[in-house]
Amino acid sequence: MLAGRKFPGQEVARCAQFVLVSIVLGLGITQLLTGLSQLLQNPDKSSVYFPSFIWFFVLLVAHVQTWWTLFGLRSIENWNFVQFFVVLLQPIGLYLLSTPALPLQSNGSIEEYYFRNRKWFFTILAACLLFSLMRDLVLYGELPERRNLAFHLVLFTVSVGGICVSARRYHLVLSAVAAIGISAYIYGLFFNLT
Repeated sequence: MLAGRKFPGQEVARCAQFVLVSIVLGLGITQLLTGLSQLLQNPDKSSVYFPSFIWFFVLLVAHVQTWWTLFGLRSIENWNFVQFFVVLLQPIGLYLLSTPALPLQSNGSIEEYYFRNRKWFFTILAACLLFSLMRDLVLYGELPERRNLAFHLVLFTVSVGGICVSARRYHLVLSAVAAIGISAYIYGLFFNLT
């Protein structure tokens, strides 16, 4: 059996694994920037809806933060397919979130688009949080440390609220809480790459 043996190209293979992660994250960032670009090119067709733009910012930061965090996994020497697949689920989820964040093409307003897609958006957000928790369980056999876990639980609650509540003011507050939350999360837990 070859498991556990070191081969000359293992370091290169490990880096190649993360090329796929980087590609998926890059596709998500491209989707976000394309949506913003479309809105900027057609200012008369779109009205400003702040929660959409706040979620744009949150998702852009989340893509970069995910790459930043996953880069820290480069020191893990022995990977199996399940571990890598679970790691890949979070970037895939972020890409899927990027699609409903801002419309590439929409016949209505950004606000109408937001509320038409909010249940899918917040369901995928909740799934991304579960994928993040699964990553720690699969790689380390435990949930993340308490502050990290608390952030996941708060944002999961935000996601459930986004699915269940359709009040406009609630979604404005919800997006602001998410923006403040991800800023605090990154500053408190991931400001420096170790």
